[in-house]
Amino acid sequence: MCLRPLCAAAGRGYACCLCQERPLTDDSQQGGVQRLKSFRNFMTFKLHMLGGHSERFAERYYRNLFGLSLTECRIIGITGSLDVVTFKDVCSMAHLEKSYASRIINRLVEAGLIEKKENEKDQRSIIISLTESGRELHSQLHAASDVLNASLLSVLSPEQRDSFIACLDLLHDHLNVMEADGDGPEAEWRKYKEKPVAASRSGRSQKVAIDREAVRQLHDMLGQLMRSS
Repeated sequence: MCLRPLCAAAGRGYACCLCQERPLTDDSQQGGVQRLKSFRNFMTFKLHMLGGHSERFAERYYRNLFGLSLTECRIIGITGSLDVVTFKDVCSMAHLEKSYASRIINRLVEAGLIEKKENEKDQRSIIISLTESGRELHSQLHAASDVLNASLLSVLSPEQRDSFIACLDLLHDHLNVMEADGDGPEAEWRKYKEKPVAASRSGRSQKVAIDREAVRQLHDMLGQLMRSS
């Protein structure tokens, strides 16, 4: 079922953001060749664009305020929140390659913000922690992050913010389950390729039933954040 009544984009001639159907127009075909469908309205594409935009904005924000890269700030944030942490865990939580993370941590050590020492329980492991200067900077970074996040979310009402964060958490947990399953989407794609699409009595392909309200809220919140950034 098309959700076009909920979607402003469809009214402007674009593909419906919620069901991917495109309204019929005179220019839907050019020279007898049908236009290929756009990827721009998929949730994964929108999250990629929003994530990239917010990272570039945050990079400039922290460099202007503290002279630090976003990655350096994240390492300080992770280390401070855990008080004492292994180098391996920092790499995992920050999604960094070990060689790259090592160079950044060494810079922070030279700046007097982080200290390294051997792990007494495992000599193959390195423990890192914040120095006193690093702890002071961590407090400033946290306050600056609070200001940045409040500014980014200012276009949403308190209820929308709660729903948006809840949706992000739900998607994150669902991705973890999908990764653990290992073959979820791939198996669904193989089923899709092997079986013909079921047709309704009208002859049109049937679409999967979804929670219209949840999809509409997530779509609206992502759109507002993209416009504000």
